[in-house]
Amino acid sequence: MGRLRSDHQSNRNNRSSRRSLITKIIILGCLLYSINSLYEWNRSFIRRQKEAPLDHLLSVWQQPLYAFSCPDIPVIDYENDHLLLSPIIMISARPPEQVQPILDSWQQGGMNVTLFSTKKVSEDYTNTKCQQYTWASRLFAVYQLVFDRTLSQYPSSAHFVLLEDDVLLLDPKGLRAEVHWAVRQNLDYYSLFATDESKKACVYNYGAVAQVMSRSMMERLLSVDTDRFCRLPIDMYIAQQGPWYVTRRSLVKHVGKRLKSIPTKKTSAKSP
Repeated sequence: MGRLRSDHQSNRNNRSSRRSLITKIIILGCLLYSINSLYEWNRSFIRRQKEAPLDHLLSVWQQPLYAFSCPDIPVIDYENDHLLLSPIIMISARPPEQVQPILDSWQQGGMNVTLFSTKKVSEDYTNTKCQQYTWASRLFAVYQLVFDRTLSQYPSSAHFVLLEDDVLLLDPKGLRAEVHWAVRQNLDYYSLFATDESKKACVYNYGAVAQVMSRSMMERLLSVDTDRFCRLPIDMYIAQQGPWYVTRRSLVKHVGKRLKSIPTKKTSAKSP
């Protein structure tokens, strides 16, 4: 009798173990299926040369660490320290009369700004890389031309300040302090434009309004692969390479609007 009970209990244990194993296999199968479905869903965006949902996964995971360690940058008077200030490049496709008031605000703040006109290169842009023309890829290409020219014109500079042509300078002393801090920290990227989100968390999310960029970052942007060039706006590519810090001060003010569409050659590259 005792042996029968023992065999019965053993059979129950074996059945329970088999059920547990089958349950684990089903759960693992569902997990693998879900991961594969997510991967294929993300790949569907990439195949269509669209910004994909998982493009920023790695940088987003790291953002909380940055948000809890926002730098405290003291405002030191660097007004007479012109030699240490990185070259300031303003990228402009606007008529000179529209840009001059913007330049005046920087010159009044003691900043020596070099204006790079991109109107012609923007007009001459021909899409030969991407399946379809987009404003983002065109802007990326224009920035690449600016980067190439900047690196050639300033061969000994390790960092640069890049500005859009509709950015007023509000706080010269604060801007100098933050540029010097970013250069001393040897940061590859630092945004000088505070959005509502960055004022709370000091982590860069988007925008190329005003920024400090290292030579190595410019070189990285010049050699970006076709996939990312066609899919990601330049600021989204930069964000993907982060996370990066961004100012929490109101150093500059973005006052302009996007220019009306400039005629361009919208040739599409053949689909692979």
